[in-house]
Amino acid sequence: DNPVLATAVGFMGPPGTKPNPTYREVCTGSTGHVEVCQIRYDPLKTSYKDLVSHFFTFHDPTTNDRQGNDVGTQYASVIFVHSSEQRKTAETRLKKVQGALDDGKITKYEYCDLLIAGSGPSGLASAYAAAKNGARVILAEDKPRFGGTLLTSEVNIGNQTGKEWAENIISELKEMPNVIVKNRSQVFGYYDHNMLVMSEKLSDHLPKTKKYNPKQRLWYIRAKEVLISSGSIERPLVFGNNDTPGVMLSSAAKEYLKVYGVLVGKKPLIFTNNDSGYETAIEFKKNGVDPIILDTRKEPKSEII
Repeated sequence: DNPVLATAVGFMGPPGTKPNPTYREVCTGSTGHVEVCQIRYDPLKTSYKDLVSHFFTFHDPTTNDRQGNDVGTQYASVIFVHSSEQRKTAETRLKKVQGALDDGKITKYEYCDLLIAGSGPSGLASAYAAAKNGARVILAEDKPRFGGTLLTSEVNIGNQTGKEWAENIISELKEMPNVIVKNRSQVFGYYDHNMLVMSEKLSDHLPKTKKYNPKQRLWYIRAKEVLISSGSIERPLVFGNNDTPGVMLSSAAKEYLKVYGVLVGKKPLIFTNNDSGYETAIEFKKNGVDPIILDTRKEPKSEII
């Protein structure tokens, strides 16, 4: 029940090209011919649409004048048709393939008036203000969620919680045509004349991805101005074996609780020299856990304590 009745291989070219060229002539790249395979099929068992779709499962249209190790103009990507109906079918399929290729590009080049690395309160406020004034903005956040410390801090902006404010700002920014918003995207290179390089994770986090879709994309960005809003990083207290399992930063324990709903321990000991340790202790208390706090300060006094 093979739907293909017969095949014929050879060379074809547009009108006006030399008829019946030899293989050596075609290999010179001067005749305008390409290698082709003509297929005669049974329309009751398969369709032209299916044949075109199958063609792109083994043919790579992204390599110019090349297929694998075979290089030359005779290996260009081309589909010859017998009717306007076949042409329409082929063009429709080509558009879908091109769309998939655009989504799957592993390298991208962009320019902007302002590149902002970090989507905490300062990054979001800056992106919103610049975008509202017509600037072309790229906002890059290396984590899955936007908001930075707004996701873990008990703060209010206007009549909204910090998390709600961040979500609303991001929603507005994504609707603006002059703004590119990217999460899971780390700006890791800053070079001369404000050339920056960013790595975007496309599908590393997904349990299943489409065939041939890239895992990551590399961005080359030329920016007029750059704003680094990466925030502050908690400085660990140094003591012996502070890198063993079960020892972590106070801010990490709080993020596990507030962002991921994960309790990192039932008998936590919080070692601190500032008030931030007490913020984590309060989060433990809210979840029914009584932590022990060791404060290096002799007489700490503040509202939170």
